[in-house]
Amino acid sequence: MTYQTLEVGLRAFLLQQAGIAALVGARVYPDILPQAPTYPAITLLRIASTRTFVHAGASTLARVRFQIDCWGRTYSQAHDLGDTIRRSMNGYRGSFQGTEVPGAFLRAEHDLYEPDGDVHRLSQDWEVWQQEEAPRWQP
Repeated sequence: MTYQTLEVGLRAFLLQQAGIAALVGARVYPDILPQAPTYPAITLLRIASTRTFVHAGASTLARVRFQIDCWGRTYSQAHDLGDTIRRSMNGYRGSFQGTEVPGAFLRAEHDLYEPDGDVHRLSQDWEVWQQEEAPRWQP
């Protein structure tokens, strides 16, 4: 499993949701928007990853925080996209392209405005639980 497997799976999951794909087409980007983007669009950024431990050592469960930014030319466009993502993903249990996801939860949202591009952004803070491969070492 490569480091970016969860991000690739999350992007694919979002694009498989009919409501999201209808709004953004394939405009889901890692980290930052491209120059002169078409709106609405989504950016994904891994904020942090924490692993859980048990008495025997490291477990296979990791908590990953993602920032999902919903970009739009208008406030409503950004919020419509954010609401569609929330309805599609909040409480989700399943997999992202083969990576087991025991749960995905929206933790916070906040509005931002980018005056340089006259663009609105709804920033969502997500907690995604992920099953990882077992550690290779043995105690």
